[in-house]
Amino acid sequence: MLPWVIVFGHVQMALGGLLWGIAAYAVFIILVRNDRYWQIGAWVSAVLFFAWDKIVVSTLMAAAGVRYSDEISESVGAEIWDINLYVIVLSIGLAFVGFVLGRWLVKKAAEALTWSERERATRAEADAPEPPPRPRP
Repeated sequence: MLPWVIVFGHVQMALGGLLWGIAAYAVFIILVRNDRYWQIGAWVSAVLFFAWDKIVVSTLMAAAGVRYSDEISESVGAEIWDINLYVIVLSIGLAFVGFVLGRWLVKKAAEALTWSERERATRAEADAPEPPPRPRP
């Protein structure tokens, strides 16, 4: 078996799942605007990723007659089109982790923007000249 084929397949699956999850959180936050139900959004996006990546795309590629080189076909065989528990757990887990990563990135970006606005307001107050003292009557 060619280890580089397996490694590249897992890297491709990991990048696809993580990017799918990050994009799914961006869509989720635009549509829902309430972060209270993020777990439901994460599970829905993970199941949709599995359905799209492993069922729709694999079926379309097999129906289109996509072939790999003889070397890859001999080493991997028909396993490339198989769906087993490992593939299900890995694809759903990666999309879920991507969703959580997207949530973390959006929160950090929002904190950075909010913090810089607060910092600008604080600096503006500090840089403002003090009013002259009132004369005593």
